[in-house]
Amino acid sequence: MRTTKMTVLVVLVVALFALIQTKAQVQTAPENMVLIPAGEFQMGDMIGDGYYDEIPVHIVYTDSFYIDKYEVTDSLWNEVYRWAISNGYDFDNLGSSRISFGRIFSDSKGPNYPVTEINWFDAIKWCNARSEKEGRIPAYYTDRVHTIVYHTGQNKEITSYYVKWKAGYRLPTEAEWEKTARGGVSGHRFSWADTDTITHDRANYSSDWAFTYDYDVSLTRGFHPAYYDYSLYKPIMYLSPVGSFAPNNYGLYDTTGNVFEWCWDRAITYESSTYDDPQGNIVSSYRFRALRGGSWSSDANWNRVSFRNDKSATNTFYQRSYDLGFRTVLGSTTAIAKTPEWKQAIEIQPKQPTYSEAPKKEDTKDSLVLVTHGWQPAFRPVDIAWVEEMTNAITSYLTANQLDNWQVSAYRWVEKASTFDPESVLRAGEQEGKNLGQSIATKEWKNVHLIAHSAGSALIQSATEKIKDKWTNTIVHLTFLDPYVGVTYNGRKNYGSYADWAENYFTRDLKTSWEIFSFTEGALKNAYNVDVTFLDKTKTTGDVYFSSSGTVIQQCQEATTKHSWPYEFYTQTILPNTVGNSKGFGFPLSKEGGGWDFAKSQYAKGNISEVLGTPDPSCLPTLFQTTPAYLGQISFSTTSSTTSSPTGVVEKNDFGFNLVSLIKERRLQSLKAVAPSEGPAWLATTVLITNAVNLVSFDSRFLNDAKAEGLLSVYWDTNVIGTIDERVAPSEMHQYTFSVPRIANGIQTIGFRLDSFSDMTSSVTVTNVSLGFIGVKEPFFLSSAGSQTDGVQMLQLTGQKDFNYTVETSTDLINWEVFAILVNTDGVVKFNSAPPSKTAHFYRAVAQ
Repeated sequence: MRTTKMTVLVVLVVALFALIQTKAQVQTAPENMVLIPAGEFQMGDMIGDGYYDEIPVHIVYTDSFYIDKYEVTDSLWNEVYRWAISNGYDFDNLGSSRISFGRIFSDSKGPNYPVTEINWFDAIKWCNARSEKEGRIPAYYTDRVHTIVYHTGQNKEITSYYVKWKAGYRLPTEAEWEKTARGGVSGHRFSWADTDTITHDRANYSSDWAFTYDYDVSLTRGFHPAYYDYSLYKPIMYLSPVGSFAPNNYGLYDTTGNVFEWCWDRAITYESSTYDDPQGNIVSSYRFRALRGGSWSSDANWNRVSFRNDKSATNTFYQRSYDLGFRTVLGSTTAIAKTPEWKQAIEIQPKQPTYSEAPKKEDTKDSLVLVTHGWQPAFRPVDIAWVEEMTNAITSYLTANQLDNWQVSAYRWVEKASTFDPESVLRAGEQEGKNLGQSIATKEWKNVHLIAHSAGSALIQSATEKIKDKWTNTIVHLTFLDPYVGVTYNGRKNYGSYADWAENYFTRDLKTSWEIFSFTEGALKNAYNVDVTFLDKTKTTGDVYFSSSGTVIQQCQEATTKHSWPYEFYTQTILPNTVGNSKGFGFPLSKEGGGWDFAKSQYAKGNISEVLGTPDPSCLPTLFQTTPAYLGQISFSTTSSTTSSPTGVVEKNDFGFNLVSLIKERRLQSLKAVAPSEGPAWLATTVLITNAVNLVSFDSRFLNDAKAEGLLSVYWDTNVIGTIDERVAPSEMHQYTFSVPRIANGIQTIGFRLDSFSDMTSSVTVTNVSLGFIGVKEPFFLSSAGSQTDGVQMLQLTGQKDFNYTVETSTDLINWEVFAILVNTDGVVKFNSAPPSKTAHFYRAVAQ
């Protein structure tokens, strides 16, 4: 008997497969349906005038699907209804215009009006009938294996398990409905994107006589005057034909007003919602189902796109609603891949970092000079020729002075330094420096002089920390050349620490401020600081303009030099070369240069700054922001927005998490995990960005020995914005700040992935994950403000006040020079263009 049953089951499966193959040939979308693309959107009340069940606003992903342009009409209902009752279907309510036994029973105005007077069970049975009538696979079944199509009665056992979601017509989920109603635009009150007010020109609704809602600005009040038909003397008299108003951005009609629309879900709270195609947690029968979209009888508040209503699914004859209809969706056979791009990115294993080769200690050498570069902008050719020039000059000096115990090396790490932003280079430099410091410490050098430019300063600082941690007998001298201190300015307090002595040569470098946000100027707490701006013979001046009530105000000129001048200055101080008015600063203060003892005794760390040369007068006030603004911590405990890997171990808490990347041989008795599988661990959360963001900050430390060779990769959407290598990471909790690729608004995804590149399990803890911003948040632009009598154009900058801006000019859109400095104290600054000439001049503004 058991064998017979198994045989029948096999035959049934084969028959069903054949049926699927046949019906798949007709899975094309009808003419009056719209394809909604796969992707994320913000669900819920984003304006703040909704009810408790419309919050929290959360991120939802839906696969692509088709949806009816119009609410199901009486005409379409009747067409399918006739077929259905002849093919084994029954309905509790027959619709507002139906034919029975040859007679017409009508509460409808006509065939192009939305069908009403149906319950939820009527709607889903009708969906199945529409599917079968068109030769499609039905969506709703009375069993979990989807063998018995739902035809009759009020089957209250139907749950999400009974739905074939990618098959035929079905009701939209609440998430699908709201996504389509919003038209692909976030943050609005209604289905249109150009305003957050409502009038009778836009929808069929009941405008409140009491003027309760300030967003109801209709000139006509009460029911819509165009559809208030007293001749019918029935409640249905208020309906409007489908498509009577303008569609939303997706091309859908009447998603605001006319009739409420049935959805699949029961109206649960959003705290229980999931991120991926939520289905309303229908895991058991529940008699109330969601309604969306408002109606002709509801006021402006109930017609908001985030408003949620519900009604009994049974909705017996005497409970029929004359303002309740529906529209259907259809799974897309041309669906975009369901896996979001961020997930595709985070599931690809990154490469373990490699490091530049540390200098090998030569025979008879006990002291080391090492020179390295900083950021190499990816949009420009690599320019590190100066490193070779400096090391060659130092080598020549040592040879001439018979200092044979010194070894000179150039340290190149161009691949990691060539990016689009300096902050990522700073993080890469820190790890590069840890590796370099470990290697130097093992050689037990007597003296080490590390010289770096720009973001390379992070490299030599972390190398110093590693050297002193491993071999305290080494004397370390640090030379910073216009050091990039990072968006959090940590470099100003950290650079030079742990060194036996450090010096900092910097410039007032407005010319490159658009690249590095003026984070290369000023004193370091643990170094002797020297301003070399005024020794640069090629320095220029820029006109300074101030905000005014309507005229151009030019008060003074400001000296500016270039980011490269500090390393040019230092190279030129290597004897026999000299720089006028250098006062013995530069290379001569080093141990190998002979001035080490003098420098240590005369120049204390942390001075405000030693200014070399004759300073030009300055009238430029400091207006730019000096510290980042953080927007609050991110919670990883909400299941609706956080996704994690099926492998490894992920343990979440309110403001952080632990990741464990597992290998085959492991001991995990202490972990509260159920059958964890081998592989990497990753976690990602979607966040709604409502303020400008360009920083991600967090605290982290690895929980194992460095031999685990773990790698923590940090993602912003599809981009890896930074990595932390366990082999060189500090053992204590450490704060990390990574910059995001762009200022972001809307939905973004932050991800963390842990891989182990050895035969040991790696684990890491991450906490205090925060988003932040530094710089100009608001857009700014240049425009013409009219001509003057001499033909000079008056230009103006409009932008966020209390910031300085630099205006640059070019004749070829390639080479740019500083033209003016704008001090914006009230939002607008006017300034004069260059005198007229045959050569066209282009201008651009950059915020400092």
